[in-house]
Amino acid sequence: MVICGDDNKRAALLIRRSIEERDERESLSYQKEMCLKKAESEGLDVIETIVEEKSAYNLSIEKRPALQKILNMMMDNKIDYLICWQKSRLIRDIGDEAIITALLIETGCQVLFADSSELPMDTKEDNDVNRLLHMIKTWSDQAEVSKLRARIKQHLRTRASLGKYVGGTYTGYEWNKHTKQMVQIPGEIDIVKRIFHLYLYTGYSAKQIAQLLNEEGMKTKKQKKFYPYTVVSILQSKIYCGYYRWGYTTSKRRAAPEKAEGYEHHVDWIKPIITLEEWNRVQNIMISRSGKKRGESNNQIPKSSFLLSGKIYCGFCGNKMHGRNGTTIYTRKDGRKTVSEYFRYVCNSLNPHPVPKRVDSQKLDYQIFVSLVHEVKKLDRNALLETVQSELDNVFSELVNEKKGYQVQIEKHQKAIENLLINVEKTTDLDLLTIYGDRIKVKKNEVGDYRKRVRFIEDRLKKVEINQKDLEEFLVYLGTIEQFETFNQERKKLYMDNLVDQVVLNGDKVEIKLKWDLIDQTLNEVVTSINMDVNLKIDNPAI
Repeated sequence: MVICGDDNKRAALLIRRSIEERDERESLSYQKEMCLKKAESEGLDVIETIVEEKSAYNLSIEKRPALQKILNMMMDNKIDYLICWQKSRLIRDIGDEAIITALLIETGCQVLFADSSELPMDTKEDNDVNRLLHMIKTWSDQAEVSKLRARIKQHLRTRASLGKYVGGTYTGYEWNKHTKQMVQIPGEIDIVKRIFHLYLYTGYSAKQIAQLLNEEGMKTKKQKKFYPYTVVSILQSKIYCGYYRWGYTTSKRRAAPEKAEGYEHHVDWIKPIITLEEWNRVQNIMISRSGKKRGESNNQIPKSSFLLSGKIYCGFCGNKMHGRNGTTIYTRKDGRKTVSEYFRYVCNSLNPHPVPKRVDSQKLDYQIFVSLVHEVKKLDRNALLETVQSELDNVFSELVNEKKGYQVQIEKHQKAIENLLINVEKTTDLDLLTIYGDRIKVKKNEVGDYRKRVRFIEDRLKKVEINQKDLEEFLVYLGTIEQFETFNQERKKLYMDNLVDQVVLNGDKVEIKLKWDLIDQTLNEVVTSINMDVNLKIDNPAI
């Protein structure tokens, strides 16, 4: 249902900070300037500019209030256009792509990119190739986020290996970025000292310490009540004896921290409140008091990771179904007991259902993988590749023409500079020399600006070539699903997350919504929607 008319010209700008500002084109000011120029060229009225000061490279829609505000403006019919610098400023996640695209189609709002090399986003027409291209681009951006995360972690690891502070909050301390020191917070540090004293010298347990502090009205760093686990986290932190740890994890209940490519340094940028000997004594006391000793394993991890977790719904009541595993003990005729393990998807609704409310999760997961393989095999990859290649060639051609235009301007300005230099040699008039000098300076600045634009376009041309490679890799990625029976659970889960949008279970009928545009075998053409519905029938799904 379109609620915005074509004559409406209300626009909002979305400006998002990049976690890596490698040049001025990734700065907030440059993005805003280019978005305003785009609005002016399109004859749009900018009613609001929304800036995401914090990088959103690793955040979902729910954790981006600025983006939520934009989406609410769309649904409330307050804007007709959304303008941003590049698509990566708006979306970098496959799941978010489906949500935002569906909302754009429903509201009729249009997205414009200020970067001319970005592929336009067509949501008003049934342009399936355009949508598939954008899905592939987002898939590529999502992979880039993973690489970015790895670069950031490597940077932190390098600093930590040198004993430098790379983050972390500690009760009683705060980081002073000017002095590069951890400074004590009056009052708060006294609580920490008291916790160590009570535990080490009075025999109080973590539970008793938390109860005592709460009775006295003490608050944590976040102004909340003390709980036993809060006290334990303070007692286990080695920062209080002057040792800074990075890259340590505790994977088991009450287990000693395990080094995971991390570092531990005795640092000089913090003033300790206890000695290393006292800290070690605290750790030994915790081990001696714990009912379940450190290093002991927890209950066995379930063998099934429930591949459809978060995606499967009850077709009768609409509630989300949950994974449940356990064991059932059977008594045989000869008196022997047999233990059988089960894994199920269960609807927890208390209302009566005309269909079973549970299904064998492993059987359903297998059936859906078989269905995915069937749909992928129907893809006419050569035809799809040719169509997408044509689209990319158009973008490539536009960038080449824009680059040639800038090169013509560079030659024009360089010729003007040569003529001005000739005039300088022919005159001794100081006023004329000043005028010529100013003009030469302006022309050189313009040449420098055009050369920057040429370099930027050359970078965009390389990215267009990468998009072609991404498409081929994407098709290969889809094709590898045919070997799903050899995959481990983690890889199967990854395919489910990338290809399955939703599964609705209604008795022995199963509806699957896929995320990608696929080929319809009967019509021999691209399906007219981003999602595709697949129907299955599973025999005797109830357990």
